[in-house]
Amino acid sequence: GTAGAELNWFTFEDYKAPTTPGYESGYLQNNNFRNRMYNFELLALYNNSWGDFDFNATLGGNLYKVNNQTIVTTAKDMKIRDVVALMSFNEVSVEPYSYRKQINSVYGTVNLGWKHMLYFDATLRGDQSSTLPISNNMYIYPSFSGSFVFSELLKLGDKLPYGKVRMSWAQVGSDTDPYQLGLVYTKSKFAYPGYTIGYISNGTIPNKDLKPTKTNSFEMGLELKFLKNRIGLDFTYYSQLSKNQIMGMASSSTSGYGYRLINAGEIENKGVEIALNTRPIQTKDFSWDLNFNFSKNSNKVKKLVDDMDMFELEKATWLDVQVAAKVGENFGSIVGPDFQRNENGDILIDPSTGLPMYDKSNHVLGNASWDWTGGVYTNFSYKNISLSAVFDVKVGADLYSMSARAAHETGKSMATLEGREAWYKSEEARQAAGYAKDSPDWIPTGGFIAPGVIDNGDGTYRENDIVINPEKYWMSVCRNAPSMFIYDNSYVKCREITLSYTLPKAWLKNVVDGLTISFVARNPFIVWKNIPNIDPDSNYNNTTGMGMEYGSLPSRKSYGFNVNVKF
Repeated sequence: GTAGAELNWFTFEDYKAPTTPGYESGYLQNNNFRNRMYNFELLALYNNSWGDFDFNATLGGNLYKVNNQTIVTTAKDMKIRDVVALMSFNEVSVEPYSYRKQINSVYGTVNLGWKHMLYFDATLRGDQSSTLPISNNMYIYPSFSGSFVFSELLKLGDKLPYGKVRMSWAQVGSDTDPYQLGLVYTKSKFAYPGYTIGYISNGTIPNKDLKPTKTNSFEMGLELKFLKNRIGLDFTYYSQLSKNQIMGMASSSTSGYGYRLINAGEIENKGVEIALNTRPIQTKDFSWDLNFNFSKNSNKVKKLVDDMDMFELEKATWLDVQVAAKVGENFGSIVGPDFQRNENGDILIDPSTGLPMYDKSNHVLGNASWDWTGGVYTNFSYKNISLSAVFDVKVGADLYSMSARAAHETGKSMATLEGREAWYKSEEARQAAGYAKDSPDWIPTGGFIAPGVIDNGDGTYRENDIVINPEKYWMSVCRNAPSMFIYDNSYVKCREITLSYTLPKAWLKNVVDGLTISFVARNPFIVWKNIPNIDPDSNYNNTTGMGMEYGSLPSRKSYGFNVNVKF
């Protein structure tokens, strides 16, 4: 058996001096974290062989426990300005938080092999989670896999030293975070004489009948190695179907809650993964490795709940744009209002204003899922020196850039210069002619013409020719047409460059077994990107906020040295 523990105790202090804007009365917060994680495992093993057959069996139990305690002490209204301590503040509050979770598991595995050529594996696991209701907190899931190492049968030597086909089916259950099953009562810092005030702090309606999420997966693959293992190919096809997703669905505001916790949805995730590993050059002192990987994934939303075809994941509320799970679309649809268009897709222009017309209903404007991703790894080695680089390729995902929107709305984007000078000259001519601003008798001599067409009323359209103030145009589209700022977020990045030197063993005098010194550059440069002005890695977050960006910091570049010592 094994036993492990991870213990972390640390304190974080956040002090805002009274001279800080927004904190004129001063602010001090102490966060005291005591995080503990325990993992205990007990195993019983059996191994045996009968002729050409190999048999292995395992029976085990596991206990996984998390006990995190946090105490947040917040102080406001600083009275003693020269002493940064809790006693210097007039108002002090203490709030304890806990995160406790335990999973008890029992599992068994059986492995059967024949002539090192045919293999069959089966597992059965049962988990009991403290975060689920007693009636549903036990979930059992099996898996089966098989493989055939056909190179052992063909015996082709160095031409094909290794070849294998594999297939597997598995079911996996998962739980959720603690404290999702009942109401949480919190004491208010305010009180009436003789009375304590409390309130329900949940923002989500709990669910006492919550069920575990179940995912069924199927996978098949092929592994090949050629020419003394200098070329390796690994191909995988996979398909997953997840049911009873645990999600917070928007609730009516009259309920007093923003969301309600439910089991819902079916998401189908399938795709292919290909890895090609090569060594094009191999001599006594020099070698060159060149590896490629490719992945294409479709993450389709098959079903939500009855009478619902879209579920909000993240929302830019003030812009009426959201990232959503929409039935029939890939997970991560970017949804919002759009321009009114004719049957040819042309933007319709209001002849009375010269501005585009808008459709306020929800449209799918893009999707945050990648069409495909890939990577390249290369390494050159000469004697004790090696130089390697890693490149990351991502293609096809869309990103709504609120940074780009803000730049256009405030006139800071180069695109907003079109028609600006001509409009200024037109305004000078209007004033010189004595016409009032927005006078219907004045026809502008220059400015901006919004792209689009005007409906003639008889089924035909003409190109828009109405000159307007470019500021009005950009203010209008920035506030009503988010599709203007949805970009294809494809890019190629250099993720890492490493230059290493391994000292000869003769220099080490048997003091150590090996010593390697490396210079490492991480995220050193972008080879190519499609989206302007921002880092393509920018996102609200990597889960529900994918597909939206607003004022995000670029990825951090770092340069450093590593020393690796072997004893």
